[in-house]
Amino acid sequence: MAREIVKKVKNAVLYSDGCIRIDGVRASYPHLDKAWAKNESDRAKFSITGLAPKETHEEAKKLLVEEINKLLTSSKIGKLAAEHKFVRDGDNAGKDECEGMWVIKASENADRRPSCRNRKGTQLTPDEVAEVIYPGCWVNILLRPWAQNNQHGKKINANLIAVQFVRDGERFGEGPIDDEDVWDELDDDADDGYDFGESDDDL
Repeated sequence: MAREIVKKVKNAVLYSDGCIRIDGVRASYPHLDKAWAKNESDRAKFSITGLAPKETHEEAKKLLVEEINKLLTSSKIGKLAAEHKFVRDGDNAGKDECEGMWVIKASENADRRPSCRNRKGTQLTPDEVAEVIYPGCWVNILLRPWAQNNQHGKKINANLIAVQFVRDGERFGEGPIDDEDVWDELDDDADDGYDFGESDDDL
């Protein structure tokens, strides 16, 4: 069955199968090339945190809240604390990169790898994903909200369906270290560059 658009707002689209696409968010903690777990006792999952600027994503946030409220009603959960929802206010996160952002978290089980694509829509291999989608780049994400109401607690979570790279951004964290300017060019017939002299066995 084809996925149809139910509602479209600035930077967000709601589809007939319950999926929501959020456009133009910064990727934070992307674990998309392989499933990851914070602790050994945790179940490994694919995941990403999307940081949506408040100044451009107010309508998108409202759409997400509408769908969250529908799930709260249909699942008979009722009221739920902010920390148990997949959308949170970044100003309360205590992290510089989250200031002025809506924080959107989504994950998927290790046996259901999310689709990852480049800006042209071409599918990326796991090795390519690790290079293309990095902390700080801008992406579009497709997720599916769902209600958890069981012995493990009450939450409104989001499955991660797909991620598309949009454009480069300033990398979060230190990132790869550029070592290009520390190496000299070696002649093809040069020796190995190490001269330890004769061994005197005095070390």
